Amino acid sequence: MPPGKDPERRRTGSHGGLQSWVNTDARGDRYERMARVRENSPAGDTHWARKLGFDPERLTPEQLKKIKTARKLYYAELRVGSVRAIKLNKAKRLRRLAAEIEAEQASGA
Repeated sequence: MPPGKDPERRRTGSHGGLQSWVNTDARGDRYERMARVRENSPAGDTHWARKLGFDPERLTPEQLKKIKTARKLYYAELRVGSVRAIKLNKAKRLRRLAAEIEAEQASGA
């Protein structure tokens, strides 16, 4: 098992998180608990406003366009990285398979 992948610890943490969420009473409390997470998320305008040096409280239409473009660029870069990783993993699998076939042929010859 890889280090840091203890399934028992993961289950315990997941259980504790779910229990904490159940104990949160009203919708407003949940909304407040997640406010910091939403503000720091790349999916939100606040994150990009801060990153681009804008005041999140007073965004102009021009700034909102820049924020939208920055967000699109971020997700496009994630897609490119994902495709690259998939291709690299496929190439590694094919190389490993080719090496196994060559080894099998060499031992059988």
